[in-house]
Amino acid sequence: MDKILALQDKFEAPSVEILEEALKQHLIALKRRDNEQDHLLTENAAKIAELEGKKLELEKRITQEQSKHIACLDELERRNKILKEREHEKTRLITENRHKEAEKNKIMSKCKMPSVTDENTLENGRKKFEYYKNLTGIRWDYPMLKNGIKGYVTNKQDYIHPFFFELDQADLTANLWEEIAKSTTLKGSE
Repeated sequence: MDKILALQDKFEAPSVEILEEALKQHLIALKRRDNEQDHLLTENAAKIAELEGKKLELEKRITQEQSKHIACLDELERRNKILKEREHEKTRLITENRHKEAEKNKIMSKCKMPSVTDENTLENGRKKFEYYKNLTGIRWDYPMLKNGIKGYVTNKQDYIHPFFFELDQADLTANLWEEIAKSTTLKGSE
């Protein structure tokens, strides 16, 4: 007990007023710290609300961009499908064109070599043309046949006479035969 009393003398007990003052100071410090904590809490709540708003806005933007991205991918897929269809169509048309070209070349090679019947028909036509030309003595001016009948009549000896008749002339055939008749009569008999 002596020890306790010695310690009691060494350490003096504070008075009630000092304890009350210390307690008041401690309570004021706690209240100040509570106010600071409340203020920080309010600031943090405002920041959290602001960040939540930004987060919602970003999520909305992300959703919109994802929708656009999906729409672009769908459009790209649709265009790729069309492109593939066009490529197939192009390949088909190229193949068809080659077949048609081969057919054309085959037909053209046949046309270059006329058949015997065609050759005979052409030869007979040439012979008839020469025969009629020699018989009638008429030489036609073919470019002028659109405007009228033009040419000349000859007997291959001493008679050449040009002629021109309008297309709408009534006695056209008679005039041509008259020109042919003139070429066959000799000068001495006139």
